[in-house]
Amino acid sequence: MRPPARPRSSSIAVTHAANPPAGTVDPSTTSPVEWNGTAIGTGGTDETTAIEGVNRDTFILHVTAGNYTGKTIAVKIEWTSGSNDYDLYIHKRNADGSDGDLVSSSGGGVPSTRESTVIDPNSDGTGDFNVIAVYFANTPGSINPMARSRWKLPRFKERRLTAAAG
Repeated sequence: MRPPARPRSSSIAVTHAANPPAGTVDPSTTSPVEWNGTAIGTGGTDETTAIEGVNRDTFILHVTAGNYTGKTIAVKIEWTSGSNDYDLYIHKRNADGSDGDLVSSSGGGVPSTRESTVIDPNSDGTGDFNVIAVYFANTPGSINPMARSRWKLPRFKERRLTAAAG
């Protein structure tokens, strides 16, 4: 005789493929926050259908409260081959770790070796953001994108940020 079936339960787990998985910026940050993509695949069409660790990397950027007057946080991903295509999305992060409202995105095509956009704490708020690289069309296992965040000041004068790993 078979034992009674166990009830099934489900849970949502949010994994992070970026290395390191998180970083922090505040108004006094002076060095870049950098992370590397570690996903192994290709074929992600957008951040809602891409699979974390396969064709999507998520980095959590903690933006602490403070005076950000005249400042935005520039976010970019870069790679070496112009025949690869990655897209960049930034979402406000929900309390459960999932993607909240879309803050900004950049999704140009080939030939390119970068995507960039900004977070404006003055209009987007502070807190946690999911910074997402989608592996749209690339050679699987090729060099993954390297991303960085830094301050972008008025007239595009830049001041670098420092961040402690989250």
